[in-house]
Amino acid sequence: MKFEITAESHLIRAIELLKKNSMPEKFYCAYELRCCIERILLEYLILLKYPEKLSRSEEREYRGERLYNFMKCYDLEFEKKFEFANIYLEAMGVEQNMRIPNFDRLNEIHGRLGNYLHALKVPEETIENRDWLSQFASFLDSVCQELRHLLEKPHAVCKPTPNTLSMDLYQKFLSGKYTSEQLKNMIKIANINGRTPIECPTNPSSA
Repeated sequence: MKFEITAESHLIRAIELLKKNSMPEKFYCAYELRCCIERILLEYLILLKYPEKLSRSEEREYRGERLYNFMKCYDLEFEKKFEFANIYLEAMGVEQNMRIPNFDRLNEIHGRLGNYLHALKVPEETIENRDWLSQFASFLDSVCQELRHLLEKPHAVCKPTPNTLSMDLYQKFLSGKYTSEQLKNMIKIANINGRTPIECPTNPSSA
């Protein structure tokens, strides 16, 4: 069985672990949720960096806080790339739009999960405390629901393919000389001719 490392795969494993309702599984669940958030941030970083590739240091960077800080450097361009991706989705008949997640919230959750994972240092105040265990379980459940809701929407799996066509369309979009309807028609024609300008599954939420 192939071990997937997509954000969705991490979340699915976290939900299954939480269902087992035992202490070890709760900690494994927290770990999978942290990995899920890190993967979400990494996917968006790849989208933001396009058409540039990630640097060697960025490729090796999986810590949530560092990824979060990288993201904050691209706020303006991020919105433009999202707008362009949504024009593509509409052209292909996808009803839901990509949305920019609340990265501050993701960073907050990531930090709290880390605190829980290090709770074993003081067992009498944490894993031996019923109130703490109850709060831990409740927090994990709420995070699973929050991330599930986020990943149900099209997200950073939609990105321009590395070819001349995608860059040409993106530059036309940035120029402001073309309406969204004109760009949609260009995208439809490109797809009819087998030249896909953006990589995006038909059902983005299942990617």
